[in-house]
Amino acid sequence: MFTCVSEVVQLIIGPIEAMAANRVAQIAGHLYPKGMLAGQVAIITGSGQGIGAEAANLFAKEGAKVVVQDIDSGA
Repeated sequence: MFTCVSEVVQLIIGPIEAMAANRVAQIAGHLYPKGMLAGQVAIITGSGQGIGAEAANLFAKEGAKVVVQDIDSGA
């Protein structure tokens, strides 16, 4: 049997939260099935670190083909 109210609440709420998360993922998949940048090409300069690197990662996660470039000033 249940030892506390929180176990009962989790038993009820847990599946509802899981269903909601699945529904959100399903809706997002229909809105942007391949990512917002699918089929696009991005050329990002200064992508070795900082904002350029983050932009390159984000664009790639959204489905773009990413061309990156950076200058190593120590070379």
